[in-house]
Amino acid sequence: MKLPATMRPVVARVLRTPTYEVGSAVATLMSCGTFAVGTLDTVPREIFDGAEELLSVLFAADFAVRCFASPSLGALELIDLASFLPLFLESNLSFLRLVRVLRLQRLLSDVQTFGRFRAALGLPPSETTETSLELARVLLSLFTLLFVASGLIYTAEHEVNDSINDFFTALYFGLTTLTTVGFGDIVPVTPNGRLVVSFSILVGIAVIPLQLTTLAESLLAPPIEDARTPRPSIQARAGRPPPCRVCGAPDHNKDANFCFSCGAPLLKPVS
Repeated sequence: MKLPATMRPVVARVLRTPTYEVGSAVATLMSCGTFAVGTLDTVPREIFDGAEELLSVLFAADFAVRCFASPSLGALELIDLASFLPLFLESNLSFLRLVRVLRLQRLLSDVQTFGRFRAALGLPPSETTETSLELARVLLSLFTLLFVASGLIYTAEHEVNDSINDFFTALYFGLTTLTTVGFGDIVPVTPNGRLVVSFSILVGIAVIPLQLTTLAESLLAPPIEDARTPRPSIQARAGRPPPCRVCGAPDHNKDANFCFSCGAPLLKPVS
């Protein structure tokens, strides 16, 4: 059954709703947890294999829906594609599951998207600022770097290195390495493991200071008028509330008090 092209704006609108964004983030975090806990010998593999297949199907469905809403593929859509490929390809490509954590970057693409996500979590969307967005980006970058580096180290080492036999040991090694503590109790023994460690350190040196600089600039920048605050418009003078000051959603009903998209309070129309 082929859906009409007129449905694309509707589907795109659903993809931007806070509920869908939170659900996508929860599925991504569950996938990260499944990968990590599934490396422990004390946990039955059948449970995590079933959870992995279910999550892969969900990611594949999400990719299909996003392709319908926007046929042009961007970087995040390619990440979505890679996130479920292990379901259909050889098992030795299971490390591609690590890129799923990059799906969380979609939540921090701009202030409006981050505001909708905060609103869905019950946080005041009106307090979403460039500073809070930059802080979230720094924290997510640290989490992403640690998770991906630890996962790749585990993938490269666990079959031949008895010192790294699960994800959490690899996380400990990655954390001590990236923070330059380096106790020396664990070392990579494979060329791929050493390559991952070297590349992770270079990425950390290049990315984290840059984002910290951006965060510092946003903290030190003088306050400016929020461009998202709507001015009285033709729509407002006609009795309708102006576009939402958090997510920018227009076309609210005349009697609406809250945004249909993110739930933020609406400004009253100018009489």
